[in-house]
Amino acid sequence: MKLRVLKNVDVDMDKTKLREVWPRYLHRNDVINVDRIESLDDKVVNLVLDDGDVLLEVPKNAFTITK
Repeated sequence: MKLRVLKNVDVDMDKTKLREVWPRYLHRNDVINVDRIESLDDKVVNLVLDDGDVLLEVPKNAFTITK
């Protein structure tokens, strides 16, 4: 599925193949290909990308699902 970022957000990315965590900045109107969304609580989710990397603790109000 594709997500469109609604606002600028600073998150961490878990690079699973390298076993490292890197900072990542998501810009407004970026489009991200996501494999699945893992809900952590009512305000934050983890986004598992198509390549297996994970965007950690992304606010739910920071993105919307597109076609």
